[in-house]
Amino acid sequence: MTALLVLLRGYRLHVRVLVPCYKEPMEVVVATIMAAVSAGLPSMTRRQVTVYLCDDGKDAEKAAFIEALSATEDVVYVSGRTRKKGEVNGKSANLNFCLHKIYASLPRSELNPEDVDWSEISNKELVVVFDSDMCAKPDFFCKASAIHLDYSPQWIMEVMLDDNIALCLTPQAFHNIDPDTDLFNSINVQFWEYWLPGAFAWGYIACTGTNFCIRARALSHCGWFPEY
Repeated sequence: MTALLVLLRGYRLHVRVLVPCYKEPMEVVVATIMAAVSAGLPSMTRRQVTVYLCDDGKDAEKAAFIEALSATEDVVYVSGRTRKKGEVNGKSANLNFCLHKIYASLPRSELNPEDVDWSEISNKELVVVFDSDMCAKPDFFCKASAIHLDYSPQWIMEVMLDDNIALCLTPQAFHNIDPDTDLFNSINVQFWEYWLPGAFAWGYIACTGTNFCIRARALSHCGWFPEY
């Protein structure tokens, strides 16, 4: 057993996977949710992932799907948000609505009594966001080697074991696009392969909006996701 696996067992990260949706087709949302709950974790650690479907469409069929799935998986249906007049960033508002429900029991901030005190959020609380059509690969949280052979966990959970890291991005790809014929740059290779490493070298990073992981404590400290 490696030192990293021992550390992961003791660290007990809790990953909150948020999947915002509005009126996407049922089969698209189901595929995304099932990919998230099926993604592997090291066999010597307990299940540490809770998946939330943040449904702005208030779809009864999606609610029933999550309710049935909750009998065997740690999944939660969140809906009921009132969309503000003139709202310009519904996705962020949807995510923030869910996060405020998750951390509602924490003490309030002295500076803003309507919000939680960010310092009360454990540094082991992580937030992962997937757009409703972005399916996690089986090794999104840990590499397959860590799942099957019980050694060095990799990717998201290994990166976030470092308390100094608050944001981790992962590339996205499309099953119906061949990278060799991607004339419209849908996969955005120049960003992931060239621009991002250069920006990181200068101490700068930009959140890509989907399939990323952010520490909840840091997210709360900066006022949650921007809604402007």
